[in-house]
Amino acid sequence: MDLKKEMAYVTVLRRFRRKLIASILDSIIAVAVITIFAILAPYLVSVAFGGSLSAMQGALLQACLTLIILYVSITRIGFALWSLFKIIFITARLPTGAYSEEEVEENKDAINFESLLESEYHMARRMISLVTVGIIILLVPTIPFFQQSIKGLEIPFFFKENPFLLVAPVSLVVFFLVLYNIPVFSMIENNLNNYYKIVLSLKIGLESLPATCPACGTSIPAEAIHCPYCGAKISREQKKE
Repeated sequence: MDLKKEMAYVTVLRRFRRKLIASILDSIIAVAVITIFAILAPYLVSVAFGGSLSAMQGALLQACLTLIILYVSITRIGFALWSLFKIIFITARLPTGAYSEEEVEENKDAINFESLLESEYHMARRMISLVTVGIIILLVPTIPFFQQSIKGLEIPFFFKENPFLLVAPVSLVVFFLVLYNIPVFSMIENNLNNYYKIVLSLKIGLESLPATCPACGTSIPAEAIHCPYCGAKISREQKKE
């Protein structure tokens, strides 16, 4: 077992977990800001435009603001929920205790692990964004401005009666893009699982017989003959302590 290499994987996961926590905080701030904006939007519009907007222009502006608020809110909540799930998932696999962080930059496997985590992160956010766009497109026909607009268009009667048919093709394209990304996402997950198994086995090994290096005081695995951090030799009696 290459302990330093495996501890580098732990370092990668800890770094990634910190990034996920920051992502949740960013999402909370974004949702808070967009909520405040939604409350203040009518006042801001009245101050900016006064009574110069026609009824149609006002309806269009309201529709645009509604869609923007929905998109930001849904995507950010989705990002936060996914990040929370990953934090719980990662924490369950990380060894408990204080372990010093290993260098990652010179470890090719650890760099690859970190790259896969980044790919998963961006892919998940992309898919959440696409699903949100698809949902919002389906909500467009429920907006009064859209309903009023299609009444004046020269389109077949069944489109006017069922405005969802107008946006359904676009929504299907968006959901097709989501489906297109699923195999890639699954491949990334399969590759990550190999690293997760290594980290989990390391966790089990480290926690099966807790030990402390008598020289540097760092937690070490039960099977260690030498401390992987300071190089001190560990005897059986010292391990039992």
